[in-house]
Amino acid sequence: MIRTFIRKHGKRKLVCLVFDLVSCATGAFCSFKLSGVSGSVLVVVQWCAIFSLATFLTILSFRYHNLYKKRVVFSNLNQLILLSRSAVFTFLSILVLQFFLRPQDTQSHYGMLVGSYLLISYCLILFNRFFVVRYVLKALYRSSFDMKNVIAVGAGHVGSGVAKQLRRNASLGYNLVGFVDDKKELFDQKIENVRVLGTTDELPHLVSALEVDEVFVTINHIDHQDLLNLIERCKNVRCPINVISDHFDILERKMDQWEFDELRFVRLLPGHRRIYQTVAKRMIDVIAAAAILIPASPFLALVGILIKLSSRGPIIYAPIAIGKDGRPFKFYKLRSMDHNSPDDSHRQLVEAFISGKKKDGRKLDNDPRIMPIGKFLRKHSIDEFAQLLNVLKGDMSLVGPRPSAPYEYDKMEAWHKRRYSVLPGMTGLWQVSGRSEVSFKEMVVMDLYYIENCSFWLDMVILLKTVKVVVFGRGGS
Repeated sequence: MIRTFIRKHGKRKLVCLVFDLVSCATGAFCSFKLSGVSGSVLVVVQWCAIFSLATFLTILSFRYHNLYKKRVVFSNLNQLILLSRSAVFTFLSILVLQFFLRPQDTQSHYGMLVGSYLLISYCLILFNRFFVVRYVLKALYRSSFDMKNVIAVGAGHVGSGVAKQLRRNASLGYNLVGFVDDKKELFDQKIENVRVLGTTDELPHLVSALEVDEVFVTINHIDHQDLLNLIERCKNVRCPINVISDHFDILERKMDQWEFDELRFVRLLPGHRRIYQTVAKRMIDVIAAAAILIPASPFLALVGILIKLSSRGPIIYAPIAIGKDGRPFKFYKLRSMDHNSPDDSHRQLVEAFISGKKKDGRKLDNDPRIMPIGKFLRKHSIDEFAQLLNVLKGDMSLVGPRPSAPYEYDKMEAWHKRRYSVLPGMTGLWQVSGRSEVSFKEMVVMDLYYIENCSFWLDMVILLKTVKVVVFGRGGS
């Protein structure tokens, strides 16, 4: 059972998590002893709840800052910087939790409780990560306790390079058992002393027979459509898929998500959270949309009045957009342009963007159609608050690929349209990764990555980054 758990979650993450939790628990226990708190049982229970929630939020902060990835775990400087940021977050979390739970009987001990908890916890975490964790992990690596069997799809130049990397770096934890390749002349040959075992048609049988844990797709000379078709075939084996291809390099440039410095790949986890995608995500969308709309109503009413005073026309603009499975729906936005203004220039811009003639998603400079107040609304994405109505109706989600206009949809290739297999979103991965700085193909790749890896955690990260984009207006137009 323990071995199965470690295979699923990774020995590095598990070891780090255990030591982090023990450090936080020790910090909480020692802070009680040092502060001399002698209040009622209720006060002690309240502070236990505060420290428990603070520990939970601390672990989430560690994950957000990539403190469970090998390239960070084995770098003292990176860990020190990221742990310092997390310490500030933990302190602010305790302040907020203490305000709501209000254990009043311990006000005189408050400084000692919080100070000793932070000092002891983070000193232990630093000591464990700098001196204990890395030696425990190295011992596990040497014992080959958690070596994962992997198979590589593609025995060309990229596949050969991966074989070399895995052979040189046993600490990565991967054992390459073989290649599959559709070039029949390569069958039974050895590439970097690793045998080509068959074609992609035989992949499901080979994965089962060789007890393969993960699949590496190692192909560069292939177009987007063929690569996606290949990934779809690999998904039938129900293993994590690690893609090494130039087509996915945008994810490396825009997302600080890779596990290793030695070997960088895009990890896809097909079908791993269908319950979240089909049930929990919808519940979260409805609750969050209502929770935002209700308190924001006075502000939005004021914005509506300013729009009405700025020019004639409706406050809410509702064009037809394309959503999940290519279905049209009314797409709500607070109007930021003159009513019934022509869109010929925008159509030309979109066509150039989709075709690749235009390399980024920047919109028209000094667009004469935009009202004076519209520039502010668009810069801070306030015009998109009306889409919360689409979320409540079920046309959209808070997070997902952006919907498109019908004329945009008609210009897209088949592989572009795969992004419409889920509900479109108000925000998404590419918007928070430089929404005006990526090409159309890169935007689609990021959307497809989100679809394959959709999870509660990824949605929360995107929403948190969206807040920064909205507040500072980065990438808006």
